[in-house]
Amino acid sequence: MNIKVLLVLVCLLACAACGPGRPTPTPPPPAPPTDNAPAARPTPPLPTVPPGFRITLVSEQPKIGTAITRDRNYFYVAEMITGNILRLADTNNDGLLDASVVVASGFETPRYLAVNPTTGELFVSSRGQVNALKDTNGDGVADENRVVLKDLYDLDFMHSNNGIAFGPDGKLYVADGAPRLRRLEKKGAEAMEPFAGTVLVANPDGTQLRVYARGFRNPFGLTFAADGSLYATDNGEDSVKKPFHGDELNRIVENGDFGYPTVLGEPPPNSNTIAPLVNFPADSAPAAVISYDANQFPAEYRGNLFVALWNIGHQVVRASRTADGKWQSQPFITNLLFPVGMTLGANGELYVLDMANPADGGDNSFSRIYRVEYAP
Repeated sequence: MNIKVLLVLVCLLACAACGPGRPTPTPPPPAPPTDNAPAARPTPPLPTVPPGFRITLVSEQPKIGTAITRDRNYFYVAEMITGNILRLADTNNDGLLDASVVVASGFETPRYLAVNPTTGELFVSSRGQVNALKDTNGDGVADENRVVLKDLYDLDFMHSNNGIAFGPDGKLYVADGAPRLRRLEKKGAEAMEPFAGTVLVANPDGTQLRVYARGFRNPFGLTFAADGSLYATDNGEDSVKKPFHGDELNRIVENGDFGYPTVLGEPPPNSNTIAPLVNFPADSAPAAVISYDANQFPAEYRGNLFVALWNIGHQVVRASRTADGKWQSQPFITNLLFPVGMTLGANGELYVLDMANPADGGDNSFSRIYRVEYAP
């Protein structure tokens, strides 16, 4: 992922925290829900949303959050450096997420979360592997933790397995990064391991893992739309100095080739690779993507995609089809810091996880979660 100054700092912190070897994620001892919201933290200015919409700050509890998802009335957030997975809840029905429980800990750079709609298990994508967590007694703490996939492509904390999603077929889909061009130039074709630069598919228990599509540099977010279409973001090559160099939104088709490492951005004629739906400006670092298939927003938003641009722009954009069937994008939420994750609320609201900037130190090490709703 094209995450520069911030993630250099995060890498140093993570290395210092992890020590030698990769920890095996384990559930922490059970603990009651606690109110972790710092009382003295000043309220930051709210990001900007279009007329008719309202944005509300609902939590500042996570520390450098990287992913968010929801299951029933609970929100789950991954913390990058601590390796914790949190469960957040609104305990007094005021619309704010005021309480948190550590569901599980010990993950190395967790980066995406998804709930298995069949079993209710929480799946966690972290470096080189995917785990499934299960809370069997309802206390919010995972007392079952199993490795579903391991030995995925994992170059470093920026180029590893990223997004995960469950498809309408019940299978697990995984986005896995690839080597940078500089590494390929140095190491040659052997640097492209079998799973590198792919979207993978497997049964929820990890069996029958295979490549679903290939040709990605560092695919990050995954989402399924109501019609069953699979979409993914991809992060471009920062060593290529062009206005557009592979920061993309793609519609993923089985056995499709999306060009990397030969093609970045629009493919040349007769390349036999698939063009992106949207090319974002170089170094945008598109992160999470989510399909809006709810009813809380106006009807014209249905079937649109929201994409978090982590770096350039620091915003969430709305991608939609024009009358001639082409895709376009426009700003939806602006003046964010480092938007990285999104999920939908029970009533169709959009929740956005803003990673914030730990390089600033102090209060900004806490991520912010915003709720966006239509309220004309």
